[in-house]
Amino acid sequence: MSAYDPQYAIDRPSIFKHVRIGRAPACGFLLLGVRAGVRYAANTIEEMQKLLRGYRDNMRVEIEAGIAVTASTVAELRALPTWPNGSVLNIHIDLDPRFSVVRVERAS
Repeated sequence: MSAYDPQYAIDRPSIFKHVRIGRAPACGFLLLGVRAGVRYAANTIEEMQKLLRGYRDNMRVEIEAGIAVTASTVAELRALPTWPNGSVLNIHIDLDPRFSVVRVERAS
């Protein structure tokens, strides 16, 4: 086998097509600059609290206009006494924690 064998060459752009929302590439490493995101339907406050259990307390929260929820961090979101029906948590995790965010949206 020579130093360069085309049979073992890596098609670099092909690794990008394996990145889907909420999943890492099949090769098991995260690509820099790729944001992983997942979308969860949370119908009750217990479901919402369970979904947010593994996320940092100081993670930023954005709330869609027209939803009766007031929270700026995940800790405040977990402490809410009520949860509006039909709400969805759209969670984006970035390699830089400053850009990670939980969005509260209406189910579409």
